[in-house]
Amino acid sequence: MIPLAGRISIVGRLGAPMAVVAREVAARGGTLQRGLSRQTGVVVVARASARQLAHGRLRTKIVQADLQGAVCISEATFLRALGLLPEAAPVAGAIALDALPDKAGLDPEVVRLLALFGLIDPCAGQCSFRDLVSAREVARLLREGLDLQAILATAEQVARRTPDRDHPLTRLKLVGDGRGQLARWIDGALGELDGQMRLPLPRTENPSVDELFENAEEAEQAGDLATAETLYRRCIALDRSDPIALFNLANVLCAQDRSAAAKLYLQLAASLDPGLAEAWYNLALLQDAEGDKGAARQSFERAIEADPHYADPLYNLAHLEFEAGAYGKARDLWQRYLTLDPDSEWSRNARRGLALCQRQSQWI
Repeated sequence: MIPLAGRISIVGRLGAPMAVVAREVAARGGTLQRGLSRQTGVVVVARASARQLAHGRLRTKIVQADLQGAVCISEATFLRALGLLPEAAPVAGAIALDALPDKAGLDPEVVRLLALFGLIDPCAGQCSFRDLVSAREVARLLREGLDLQAILATAEQVARRTPDRDHPLTRLKLVGDGRGQLARWIDGALGELDGQMRLPLPRTENPSVDELFENAEEAEQAGDLATAETLYRRCIALDRSDPIALFNLANVLCAQDRSAAAKLYLQLAASLDPGLAEAWYNLALLQDAEGDKGAARQSFERAIEADPHYADPLYNLAHLEFEAGAYGKARDLWQRYLTLDPDSEWSRNARRGLALCQRQSQWI
């Protein structure tokens, strides 16, 4: 059962109308968001998000989701769970998903990506013979020197233009054209994806907010902070209800040493989503750096209230209380912190802080 009642992060742009998706998610008690937060419970990988494979951006998001216990699912699985796609037909000629990497000659991580992008459609740990054919086609194209990102993007492009029940890689004979691009093999010659001329990846003069957000994340990760700022601001202009875009913009501004503006956007993000613990925490750090200890204390407390398992604000609040001479509060907070982070360098600092609290308490 997919937990639809919590926070759901969409990676990329869905093929279904977002207004319809948002309505169905809200009816189940869930909330859609761009980007991942600590409270994200489900990560949906849209079929159109293959470009995020560049520089390992998508892998980073999947690893983050795994570490925090979130569920990663494909767009089709998500839409089926919402009742927006019919249920998948029973698997015929079943092959265990665990056996597919060996049978197809693929790395297990690649097989997982094939499932997340819908090129295979496992059900209850079982794959169809068609899934095996599709996986073997991917293995062949990779051996021919094609890039996985190009394969996934092309498959999504073909599926969007000619949707049917078959996977694109089982329907078309795709080959490399010698320039790192995919083409069709038609009657002994190279053809374009539509059977005639090559179809460029779609470009638009009016990108959607999801495309803007994806480009902003890419620019931020590449260190192009000016471009990231511009794109996040465009996202916010199009959707003023998105706390993640506000949060990310604040981080970009902070990286440019523009803390006053960053504080404003963190406050806006936290007011839109009081459960966004990271916004409260980053706001508290800026307030603390400015010497506004009272405001920092309140923001650290809000971060802990939003996510009691968030170790960082516990540590920082304990340090604030220690500096203020509230040794009992500092001791309790550092003890809570150590239950969440017992082995890091910061945990050693926390143990030293506990010892100091004990010593100070004996002197008082």
